Amino acid sequence: MTSNEEKGTMFCHMFFPEKPADSLIPLDAEYPDHMNYSFRASLEQLRRCTAKLSPHKAPGEDGIPNVVLKELMGLIDEYLLHIFKAVFHARYIQ
Repeated sequence: MTSNEEKGTMFCHMFFPEKPADSLIPLDAEYPDHMNYSFRASLEQLRRCTAKLSPHKAPGEDGIPNVVLKELMGLIDEYLLHIFKAVFHARYIQ
Protein backbone atom coordinates (compact mmCIF):
# COMPACT_ATOMS: atom_id res chain seq x y z
CA MET A 1 0.00 0.00 0.00
CA THR A 2 1.88 2.96 -1.23
CA SER A 3 -0.52 5.18 -3.15
CA ASN A 4 -2.90 7.64 -1.54
CA GLU A 5 -5.82 5.95 -3.28
CA GLU A 6 -4.95 2.59 -1.71
CA LYS A 7 -4.55 4.18 1.70
CA GLY A 8 -7.87 6.00 1.29
CA THR A 9 -9.62 2.76 0.36
CA MET A 10 -8.15 1.00 3.38
CA PHE A 11 -9.25 3.79 5.76
CA CYS A 12 -12.70 3.85 4.16
CA HIS A 13 -13.16 0.13 4.89
CA MET A 14 -11.79 0.54 8.43
CA PHE A 15 -13.96 3.50 9.43
CA PHE A 16 -17.07 2.68 7.38
CA PRO A 17 -17.53 -1.11 7.36
CA GLU A 18 -20.25 -2.77 5.32
CA LYS A 19 -23.68 -3.03 6.94
CA PRO A 20 -24.46 -6.41 8.46
CA ALA A 21 -26.66 -8.64 6.29
CA ASP A 22 -29.16 -9.28 9.10
CA SER A 23 -30.64 -6.87 11.61
CA LEU A 24 -29.90 -7.50 15.28
CA ILE A 25 -33.37 -6.28 16.28
CA PRO A 26 -35.83 -9.16 16.66
CA LEU A 27 -38.85 -8.98 14.34
CA ASP A 28 -41.31 -9.88 17.11
CA ALA A 29 -40.00 -7.44 19.71
CA GLU A 30 -42.59 -6.02 22.10
CA TYR A 31 -42.04 -2.62 23.64
CA PRO A 32 -43.90 -1.17 26.65
CA ASP A 33 -46.19 1.81 26.06
CA HIS A 34 -44.40 3.87 28.70
CA MET A 35 -42.14 3.55 31.68
CA ASN A 36 -43.31 4.26 35.19
CA TYR A 37 -40.90 6.41 37.11
CA SER A 38 -41.12 9.05 39.75
CA PHE A 39 -38.66 11.85 39.20
CA ARG A 40 -39.19 15.18 40.86
CA ALA A 41 -36.68 17.69 39.56
CA SER A 42 -35.64 20.37 42.02
CA LEU A 43 -34.11 23.78 41.53
CA GLU A 44 -30.97 22.64 43.33
CA GLN A 45 -30.58 19.62 41.00
CA LEU A 46 -30.96 21.88 37.98
CA ARG A 47 -28.35 24.30 39.29
CA ARG A 48 -25.88 21.49 40.10
CA CYS A 49 -26.27 19.92 36.67
CA THR A 50 -25.87 23.26 34.93
CA ALA A 51 -22.76 24.05 36.97
CA LYS A 52 -21.18 20.80 35.71
CA LEU A 53 -21.69 21.73 32.04
CA SER A 54 -18.58 22.40 30.00
CA PRO A 55 -19.09 26.03 28.91
CA HIS A 56 -17.41 25.90 25.50
CA LYS A 57 -18.81 22.71 23.99
CA ALA A 58 -20.74 22.93 20.75
CA PRO A 59 -24.44 23.61 21.29
CA GLY A 60 -26.94 20.80 20.91
CA GLU A 61 -30.06 20.69 18.74
CA ASP A 62 -31.56 23.65 20.59
CA GLY A 63 -28.63 25.83 19.48
CA ILE A 64 -28.11 27.26 22.98
CA PRO A 65 -24.44 27.23 24.04
CA ASN A 66 -23.74 25.92 27.54
CA VAL A 67 -21.99 29.15 28.46
CA VAL A 68 -25.30 31.02 27.96
CA LEU A 69 -27.13 28.61 30.27
CA LYS A 70 -24.40 28.90 32.89
CA GLU A 71 -24.28 32.70 32.79
CA LEU A 72 -28.06 33.19 32.83
CA MET A 73 -28.95 30.45 35.31
CA GLY A 74 -29.90 32.92 38.03
CA LEU A 75 -32.44 34.54 35.68
CA ILE A 76 -33.86 31.50 33.89
CA ASP A 77 -33.58 28.68 36.42
CA GLU A 78 -37.21 28.72 37.54
CA TYR A 79 -38.48 28.87 33.95
CA LEU A 80 -36.28 25.93 32.96
CA LEU A 81 -37.46 23.96 35.96
CA HIS A 82 -41.10 24.43 34.89
CA ILE A 83 -40.21 23.29 31.36
CA PHE A 84 -38.39 20.19 32.62
CA LYS A 85 -41.23 19.32 34.98
CA ALA A 86 -43.73 19.63 32.12
CA VAL A 87 -41.59 17.37 29.91
CA PHE A 88 -41.31 14.69 32.61
CA HIS A 89 -44.99 14.99 33.48
CA ALA A 90 -45.99 14.58 29.82
CA ARG A 91 -43.47 11.72 29.49
CA TYR A 92 -42.31 13.18 26.21
CA ILE A 93 -38.62 13.21 25.50
CA GLN A 94 -37.37 13.33 21.96
